Amino acid sequence: MLQIRKNVFETNSSSTHSICISKKPINVPTGKMVYFSFGSYGWENDTIHDTASYLYTGIMDNNNRDENLKKLKTMLDEMGVFYEFENPVFDNYGYFDSGYVDHADRLNPFISVVLSDKDLLARYLFGNSFIKTGNDNQYSEPSGCNICDAEVYDDDTNTYVKNPYYDPEHYDYFYKGN
Repeated sequence: MLQIRKNVFETNSSSTHSICISKKPINVPTGKMVYFSFGSYGWENDTIHDTASYLYTGIMDNNNRDENLKKLKTMLDEMGVFYEFENPVFDNYGYFDSGYVDHADRLNPFISVVLSDKDLLARYLFGNSFIKTGNDNQYSEPSGCNICDAEVYDDDTNTYVKNPYYDPEHYDYFYKGN
């Protein structure tokens, strides 16, 4: 977000995450095992392949954690998937203290959708899916967190150009910004 106050440009920089879910159909073998642990997902430039831990951290770092965790377990049970969850730690005030997703509340639409679609969840957990993390100061870095944008800003030409990493034929995209 760009704000102008007294002719001074200010930016409100924050994390942005592009969640890229493979569109390739997945047949989850019965008895498949998934380990859900915690991580820290902020505004660093990274590619996250441990989609299970990103989802679990996002669920636990939100208000509807009990309901969403129950939905996740039910869906995994229905798919015949075995799972193990890292035990969360809470501080003295009851706040989740084992990891975080920066501005986790912005992840709620994604969590809601992925926990209501068994096929999407299977492709997210077991397909060639990943999350690109970064921040909103990187508009001209197409390999970064804006991978789900069809176009990116090119600093050299001062125009928007086709994003070479955008691949809607092979990926469904979700975007978590702030």
